Amino acid sequence: MSDVTTFDTTTLTDPIPSGAAEAEAAGRLRDEEGPDARARMTVGAVVGTVVLLVGAAVLAGLFVRLVQLLFGAYEFTPSTVVIAVLMVLPLVVMRIRGLSGSRRELERAWYRLRRFAEANGLTHTIRITDPVHPAAVFAAGTDRVSSDVMRGSVPSALGGGAFEAGNHGFDTWAARARLPHELDYVMLPLPVPTPAFTLIDLSHAKARPPWEPAAGQQAIPLGDGFDELFETRCAPEAEGAVRAVLTPTLRAALTRLVARAQVGVDLEAVDGVLFVIVRRGLPISDPAYWEWVEDLMRLVEQVDPRSPARQGGTDPAEDPQRAARRARLLGRVRGGRQAAVGCLLPLVLGAVAAAVSVMWR
Repeated sequence: MSDVTTFDTTTLTDPIPSGAAEAEAAGRLRDEEGPDARARMTVGAVVGTVVLLVGAAVLAGLFVRLVQLLFGAYEFTPSTVVIAVLMVLPLVVMRIRGLSGSRRELERAWYRLRRFAEANGLTHTIRITDPVHPAAVFAAGTDRVSSDVMRGSVPSALGGGAFEAGNHGFDTWAARARLPHELDYVMLPLPVPTPAFTLIDLSHAKARPPWEPAAGQQAIPLGDGFDELFETRCAPEAEGAVRAVLTPTLRAALTRLVARAQVGVDLEAVDGVLFVIVRRGLPISDPAYWEWVEDLMRLVEQVDPRSPARQGGTDPAEDPQRAARRARLLGRVRGGRQAAVGCLLPLVLGAVAAAVSVMWR
């Protein structure tokens, strides 16, 4: 069908020798982030944990005191502190275990991604502060940092230009509240010159992305139900050229690959490259992620009218098993029920204990 890259993902599932990931991570942090990088990460995790636990303890104490007041205990009792500490104790254990597990998982991901990059002619960088790209999202917010950045070149089918993928985080502010955001992005060179345009995912109750599209772009209708899934924006003088690029075949492929997912997926074409932006971070060390990138490469290849992919034929993205893996990758994040139960159970037990402490005094 085309000569778009097929990634070798065997290194993403190979076993890791005991201790190898931890040792390599320590060396890479020292080389890429400085000799005190690990210490800074540890201090940041400890400070964040202390702030979280102190805040949780204060809220738990206020909750216990409220319950005791409702049951007639108007004076302060030591049981208030004891019950509040017991309520927070499960959170302490979960936080410590979570930090340890997250660190090990991160080290293993770095180990595998470095070997994946070497096997596929890419480079893997742990962290880039204030990355510079023409897409509007990279100018949004403050404290902008990209992580697990994979860079390299793509096949001649896409012009042989620069390829990049990674997770990107930034903060926005609402009054005095800081709102952290994380997204995944894939940057692909367009095979032919195209006008600048933006596609904003509307398939999630018309939720908007946490950044503004490029200034001067206006919404244009494309029809065929596509306007219910994406808001298409471009400069008024580029409307005809954008319509020529976004053919019905390309719109159908876009719908199959990125629309109706459980997370918003936006696109921006600017300066000869296409940015595919997922409104949450994705597991880059998951083989399914690189299958999806392959499918995006085939999608972008269709922008070229001379492309064999544009003429039809079998598309690997239509394989049911591949589609199921893509749906899992872009699906709803699991674990919400477990977290809710973990918070609700100490709350209920704390209320019961506070009531009992008053009635039995």
